[in-house]
Amino acid sequence: MQRLSATTIGCVACVVLGGSTLSAMQTHAAAQRSHVVMPRGIYLYRELLTNDAQFDQALGVPGVDGMALVLDWSAIQPSRDAFDTATIDSQVTLARQHKMPVELVVRAGKSVPEWVAPQAHLKLAYAPHQGVGACSPVSMPPPWNPNFQNAFADVVKRTAEYVRAQHVEIAVVKLTGINATSEELRLPAETTDATKDCPGGPVDDVKVWQTVAHYTPSKLRQAFGQLAASFDRIFPDTPVTIALIPGGAFPPIDESQRIVSGKQAQALNTQVLDSLVAGAAKSLAGRLILQHDFLMYRQPANPVVVDLARAHDLHVAWQTNLWRGNAKEGAACGGSPGNGTVCTDAQYLNLLETGVHPAGGKGASAQGLYIEVFPYDALAHQSAIAKVHKDLTDQR
Repeated sequence: MQRLSATTIGCVACVVLGGSTLSAMQTHAAAQRSHVVMPRGIYLYRELLTNDAQFDQALGVPGVDGMALVLDWSAIQPSRDAFDTATIDSQVTLARQHKMPVELVVRAGKSVPEWVAPQAHLKLAYAPHQGVGACSPVSMPPPWNPNFQNAFADVVKRTAEYVRAQHVEIAVVKLTGINATSEELRLPAETTDATKDCPGGPVDDVKVWQTVAHYTPSKLRQAFGQLAASFDRIFPDTPVTIALIPGGAFPPIDESQRIVSGKQAQALNTQVLDSLVAGAAKSLAGRLILQHDFLMYRQPANPVVVDLARAHDLHVAWQTNLWRGNAKEGAACGGSPGNGTVCTDAQYLNLLETGVHPAGGKGASAQGLYIEVFPYDALAHQSAIAKVHKDLTDQR
């Protein structure tokens, strides 16, 4: 449901409290904040959905407060009438055994089933870090497609109901639906240079968005607004997190469907990202969290995400980096993606602490709510996990 600001409605429904005037929306948001319980502490995140043994062991590390329940839409609903709970059940079992709340994550993008709006599927590709990581074909309809929107809302609702029926608490949910391969808010927007090693050959994503999907920023805003409204209906009292990509997350195509580059592309991405966050902040007033999936040793938490959170008075959360994922580990404390250097305990602690009190944060963003870590790191750096758990949960 779209909530109009007091400015839009001429402040017809304003109240006076302590000599200051509050809009109806602000009053409603304040009331929401009074009963919504925000997630706090260390949450265990998983990329390898079948690696239950290591995940189970890491959940027992003192200071781990919750776990991400990460699901691919295509695995849950491989056909229109199916609802396969195998990947849900394996993770829910761990949550129950460890008495952990979960962060619900249902990924779209590459994970959109082929039966969803099949005539509208775009043939795209995604290569992490502009071609550094392995390239993946991505077949998905444009996110503003109504059949996609309805089907995604339905599977998220059904999944949430199933998880709660297993007596597992959903402490927070990721606002997904506009994804590439991860849960992050982005669309595949690579050029042929980045996707040259992709199975099936290179793909110019930007051209596909321009000529086939007729992408515009306003269509993206419409789609994201509809997703936010769906999550508002499905999770009326649950905190909602958006995992942001600060730069290059969307096709560099302006409202006139012209491809832009350089500083124009950077400015366009900034403008689009701010408008998406502003819209979601209204729809999910009082319970929206901004996240960035990267923390690094001796580097401040991402300033673009912190600035957005401060501007909209939103909480922040983080995920560590996964630069050693190719070695079946987790975060690095230097190096480069896929070639990261191993963290010492002191370095990993510093990496986590950059998210506890992010530089530039103020108000709701002065302190991180939670940090997602990977199983290998939780097991390897248990003293750091325990300390940061205390730092995050003691600050109320």
